[in-house]
Amino acid sequence: TQSRSSAASDVYKRQVLERLLAKDRGQRYQSYDELIRDLEDAKPLSVPSAGLIPRGLAWLVDVLLLLIVTVVLFLPVKLGVLVELLGNQPVLEWLIRLIAAFGIPAVAISYQWLRGVTPGKELFQLRVVDSHGAAASRSQIAYRTGMQFLFLWSASVLGVLDELGFETNDILTSLIVMIPLLIEMGYVVISKKGLALHDRLFRTRVVLDARDSSD
Repeated sequence: TQSRSSAASDVYKRQVLERLLAKDRGQRYQSYDELIRDLEDAKPLSVPSAGLIPRGLAWLVDVLLLLIVTVVLFLPVKLGVLVELLGNQPVLEWLIRLIAAFGIPAVAISYQWLRGVTPGKELFQLRVVDSHGAAASRSQIAYRTGMQFLFLWSASVLGVLDELGFETNDILTSLIVMIPLLIEMGYVVISKKGLALHDRLFRTRVVLDARDSSD
């Protein structure tokens, strides 16, 4: 029999569980053969894992989008354009700084939490599933995205500290930003299945989106 899609598999699993727990005996499974048949139908879709190249390109697209939006928000502050337009309003200026520093990564996490996929993954027709091939939960997606862009969070914190007047060493700053990224890349290299560390920790994987239009 043809494998079900991940979404359909989740539906079938719920239906099987509802029948097993039904109060009315007549609604429960009447034979083991019937139960086994439905369990076979509930098997998640067997989909091929995405290779390192499409995953890497999708990640680059997402990072570039985040950087572009960050630069667009920060540039007027750096060039003093906001001061000319709005006058000397430090509260508003700092609000924009905070939005650029922390709001953009938060929006990126929320976007993937709601849609289940990033723009880069959509572009390369990739999606995130759990370790069984079923659709990843929203919490899994949010946590893995937060860790995936940990280096951006680090850069944001360091940027705010710099704006507050704290002296930061350029080399040390670069290391702090790069360490999370290097750890992720190193784990992908040593992992037998080519999984990223955030996928290993949150039991997810990136696969080719092979779903039919009818799913």
